[in-house]
Amino acid sequence: MKGKIDLKAGQLFGFALYTLKPPYEPSGYFGVCQVIRVQDDGAVLAGLEWSGDRMPELEQAATSCVLHLTQGPSRGHPAIYWRAGDPPEGFEYLGLSAPNAEGIALTTCNCTGRYCRCRRLTGGWNACRASLQREWRWRRDPQGYEADFEWLRNLSKESREKRAQERKEELARATLQDFREETLFPGWEEHLAPAIVEAGREIFRKSVDKLEALGPTAAASEKIEVLRWATEEFNRLNVNHDLFIETGEREALCGYVEKLARAAGIEEPDLADRWREW
Repeated sequence: MKGKIDLKAGQLFGFALYTLKPPYEPSGYFGVCQVIRVQDDGAVLAGLEWSGDRMPELEQAATSCVLHLTQGPSRGHPAIYWRAGDPPEGFEYLGLSAPNAEGIALTTCNCTGRYCRCRRLTGGWNACRASLQREWRWRRDPQGYEADFEWLRNLSKESREKRAQERKEELARATLQDFREETLFPGWEEHLAPAIVEAGREIFRKSVDKLEALGPTAAASEKIEVLRWATEEFNRLNVNHDLFIETGEREALCGYVEKLARAAGIEEPDLADRWREW
């Protein structure tokens, strides 16, 4: 969207829904979402039931209920997304209304004890839009939806095989210097506090320092101890910041630990799994 807007509870945004296959063109339909809460770690969004062939009026959007997903990996869950940053291009501000009552209820944490165990979908604005795109494609044309996803599954298989080969080549040429110069966690600032991202980068910077201090001729057990230290530091960081490590963060961190291990000359797979608590 054009210009920066200060997010507030109750704000409504409309957006175009796109086709599921390339070239990802506008489908002719539109969806809507609402900011339910604004918290330290970002906004909480609710995708709403309304859809139509033109951008909604504020009154139409404000009276819509929360969408409950009927397909995909989040089937049966409400379309509510946590840790959203600023709205990206393509989200049109419609106006302000009272936050959706159902959305408030669904985002009110009733967990007891030290940790929150709520199922929380993250990914923010783009994840919300993608869910609504899939949902409305499914509801309007289930056969077309299945055909599209069969094509996407086949494409995904080819992509996975290609990525696996690229990953193998990337690990083979990994060095500690390259790891030090790499910008880690790209995009995390969109849904995590900058302090968390910087703390994670600092853990890996110190890990490189420790490995370089050991030298290339150090015993494998000494190098593995550094990797254990890094993983356990992320255990502590996760606990101190409301268990921020979810599926995407977990996969990225395990990948970085593996890459750091290869840069240090350690070829044992899945090292982070030995010590991680996330």
